[in-house]
Amino acid sequence: MNPMFANPPGCWLYHQASFLLDGELPPGAQAGVDAGFFVLPGLTANGPTPLFGGGQFAAAFRDRPEVREVMRRILDPTWGELWAATAKADFLPANSAFDPQHCRPSGVPAATGDLRVELCRVSRDAVASGQWRFDASDLMPVGIGSASEDGTPAAFSQGMLDYVDEGRQRAEAILRTIDADPRWAPVTNAAPPQARGS
Repeated sequence: MNPMFANPPGCWLYHQASFLLDGELPPGAQAGVDAGFFVLPGLTANGPTPLFGGGQFAAAFRDRPEVREVMRRILDPTWGELWAATAKADFLPANSAFDPQHCRPSGVPAATGDLRVELCRVSRDAVASGQWRFDASDLMPVGIGSASEDGTPAAFSQGMLDYVDEGRQRAEAILRTIDADPRWAPVTNAAPPQARGS
C-alpha cells in the first residue's frame, strides 16, 4: 500500500482487509484521516450490501452446564464489547444486535474512532441483512486465492481486477480463465479419500 502514501500518490486505492486500518498503515499515517474504506455497492440499486470476511467459531464438545454458559455468553450481543474497544483490535461483530458504538476505542483520534464504528456498523448490517459471506479466496489454494511464493499475482484477485477494468460483458471469460489456471492442480489432482469400512 505504500505507493498510496507517496507524494504524489502512486495509486489511489488498495484492496485489503479491514485489519489494514488497525496497525498496518505506514508510520505517520492515520486511519480515518489518511486512509479510509468503502464497501463495494450491492448487485441492485438500493438493495442490501454484501460483505465478506473471515471468522472464528465457537464449538462445544461436552454438554455440561459450564460449557452451555460459555456458549450463552458468546451469543450475548454484549460479547466482544471489550475486544472491540481495544485500540489495536481487529474485532468486527457477528451479532446483529451488537451496538457498533462499542467499537470506538478510547485514546484514539476522533476520526479513527469514527472509522472503527463505521467498520463495525457495515459488518453488523451485512450480518443482519443476511448478506455476509466468508471470503472464498481464503479457502483457495496458493496462486489462486493468494499470490504465489514467487510473487505471481493470484488468479482470483487478478480476475477481479480484470472484471473491474473490463466490465460485466467479460465476466464469463474471466471466470473461465480463473478456472483454467494450472495452479488449481494441487487441489484437482489430489488423491481421492480412501473408502472406510463401516
